[in-house]
Amino acid sequence: MSITKKTSSSSAEVDSSNSAANATSAAAAAAPPTANSSDHSDIAIYGQQPPKEETPEFLSSSFAELDRELDNLPEEKKAGWLKAKEKCPELVGEGHRLMFLRCEVFRADDAAIRITKYWNKRIELFGENLAFKPLTMEANGALPKN
Repeated sequence: MSITKKTSSSSAEVDSSNSAANATSAAAAAAPPTANSSDHSDIAIYGQQPPKEETPEFLSSSFAELDRELDNLPEEKKAGWLKAKEKCPELVGEGHRLMFLRCEVFRADDAAIRITKYWNKRIELFGENLAFKPLTMEANGALPKN
């Protein structure tokens, strides 16, 4: 279907079906990859690596490597992490450590630095009394409603 648009100086013919198709393909080309995408070839344009396959064996070795890296850090850098392990072990379990491993694409050395910085900053911001409570607005959380 063709639409003719007349202007004061010239006339231009626009094919609306081609315009719509061009707009759709341009939008698709500009869209970032989706989390469900199985083709990770376009992730490289963002400077990231494709996700690792998280088999039980891979996760087990990643946790062991993270623990070794945490053990190798100087005591003053991991003070917050050590306090968290002591005062709120329920908050620093496998799920918590996995979050930091995923963030660093399973580079255990970087994950160890990130997790220790996180806990040191959390203690700095919330203080010793609230830092080791869940970050929720519930009565027992670090973010009370009042």
